[in-house]
Amino acid sequence: MLKLGFKRNVLFFIALVMPIFAILVSSAKADNYQKLASQVAQSGTVDIVVSGGWNAVTGDIDPRDLHRAITGDIDLPGLQQKFTRQMQAGGAIAEPLYTFKYLPFSVLRVDRQGLENVRNFSSKVAIWENLEIKSQLTESTEMIGAPIQWQMNGTGTGQVVAVIDSGVDASHPMLRNRVVFEACVILLGCRNGKSIDIGPNASLTKTNHGTHVAGIIAGNGNGIYGVAPEAFVASFKVLDENGSGRALDVLVALDMIYQLKTQKQLNINVVNMSLGGGYFPDPCDEHPFEAAAAMLQQEGVSIVAASGNEGYADALGAPACATSIISVGAVDKTWNIAEFSNASEHLNLLAPGVGIKSSSVSNDGQHVLEKLDGTSMATPHVAGAMAVMHQMFPDKSSNELFEMLKGEKILDPRNGLSFPMLSLPQKIDNEPVSSPEPEPVPAPLPEDNGGTIAITG
Repeated sequence: MLKLGFKRNVLFFIALVMPIFAILVSSAKADNYQKLASQVAQSGTVDIVVSGGWNAVTGDIDPRDLHRAITGDIDLPGLQQKFTRQMQAGGAIAEPLYTFKYLPFSVLRVDRQGLENVRNFSSKVAIWENLEIKSQLTESTEMIGAPIQWQMNGTGTGQVVAVIDSGVDASHPMLRNRVVFEACVILLGCRNGKSIDIGPNASLTKTNHGTHVAGIIAGNGNGIYGVAPEAFVASFKVLDENGSGRALDVLVALDMIYQLKTQKQLNINVVNMSLGGGYFPDPCDEHPFEAAAAMLQQEGVSIVAASGNEGYADALGAPACATSIISVGAVDKTWNIAEFSNASEHLNLLAPGVGIKSSSVSNDGQHVLEKLDGTSMATPHVAGAMAVMHQMFPDKSSNELFEMLKGEKILDPRNGLSFPMLSLPQKIDNEPVSSPEPEPVPAPLPEDNGGTIAITG
């Protein structure tokens, strides 16, 4: 039995206060402290995400200590409580909102004094706003060469793609027997007012966005196929019924994925995030999204995110702005870059994102097929392609697989930059080593999980 310590209203694991960790922190000059100070002066309280300079990939933490953290040989709750008391000094409000089990962040609801306490804890602590994020709304599979891969058995067999989105309707004909895990991560916004909910239908939604995205990745029904039609989907609902959400919920979902992967509960090798927000002309590598993505990449997980639909020619949204995340823009069916698609010199890849037909839910709740536009639709093409590549080449790194997907470059007339188009290999020079038969579907999860969650399987 695996214990997942996702508890509502408890402080996240924050690496900054772990005395066993030899942490090298970096300057926090690029954080959102000044903006948050103005907000808290007006609203009284504000939600913040706290990070430091810990990076497991660059070795800033003793690997033995990281192992102790993962295996539970240290008293994380005790260390968390100590930090909470420090932030509440002087009668300050510092309300913990969630618990991270692995990722080195903290999320607090603080008043002005609480914000100052966090700032004064260390000059090298970084304080970030709880960024608002939004969804970034058969021919396209041919555009990227998927049918040829299918003929070579490149169908995503045995792979699980985590979809962090608005949830899915797993009963849709295109998704039946494809969704093997469901969770909701919305602060006080899941079933029965929970902040974390895991189990059958936990990510059920009346909206069409996540269902459409999942269909592009792994749809397989009624003669309509996603890019990886034999892959499975793990659905994490972080967006509400209006398609809006917050960064902290996405980070908690990534923390859950890290545990599911490292504890070998699910063979998650790809994460799809068709969501985003903000304006980032440069890589946002000091933001917690980068640290989370780097940790997952270290475990062999590829993360793909939408560049955004604001039509920027010089900036991406978050989390796509993080260097360790594959950022995806959209093209139409004539290979022209969509006018709504964000781009900058840091954009990684282009994929079909205009007039994409996939599984959807009508306003009256009926299962339908619908055509939608957006970088949200381009992103799952890449996620599905990465699932196929992980299946076909299990010994290659995420970066190596990504390089294999780069096709012909397309010029963006708005900025004069050219970006590679997603293209699955049309022939295999060296015979790939296919993955084993699909793993058994995990046992259903308990629905009564307001506290510590046990996953069995």
